[in-house]
Formats: sequence, structure tokens, C-alpha cells
Amino acid sequence: MGFERRPNPFFVTGTSSIQAIMNHSFGDRIKLKKVSKTLTNAEGSRKTEYLLALWMNRFVAFQLHSLEKRTEETPTGVDIERFLVSMVSEVTAIGKKRVFAVLVCA
Repeated sequence: MGFERRPNPFFVTGTSSIQAIMNHSFGDRIKLKKVSKTLTNAEGSRKTEYLLALWMNRFVAFQLHSLEKRTEETPTGVDIERFLVSMVSEVTAIGKKRVFAVLVCA
């Protein structure tokens, strides 16, 4: 008894945008390097700026101490997943009991 793999109905989804990415990849690499060097935070409310700094400081500390990686290294998806799992077990909301989150894995 054989089972056939179901054909992917979305195989060609995104073909035109993927082709555009491939056609412009060299120019995009140069442009994106320039943009990333000059990228700054948009001005937001004081609370938004505080929260951005809070999470950035937490991630940098996690990267240095838990992952033992330099901050110049680009985090992988696994690094970010480990950070989120760590934060769920470590972070407590002010005036509340422990904060719980559900991580859904595909």
C-alpha cells in the first residue's frame, strides 16, 4: 500500500517577487548595508523608547552571558527562540504574578 505525497498547491506562490529579489540581489546587498549602518530608531513615546531599550538590553545580556556570543554576531532563529523561552521563565510583571506565554511550534 503506497501513499503519494500531496502536491504543494502553493508551489509557485511568490514567484514574481522571488524573481525580483534574485534579479536585484547585488544592488540590494549594497543598499541594505548602507541603510543598516545609518538606521536609527524613529521617535516614539517615552514609554515606547523605554520598552525598546529594555528588550534590547535584555537580549544583549542574554547573548553575552547565556549564548556566550559577541553582540556583533547576528542572532539565529534558534538564538531568538532560546531568548524567548528564557524570558518566559525569568520575567515577572511588576505587581503581578509570573507572566506566562505560549510558544506554538509548527
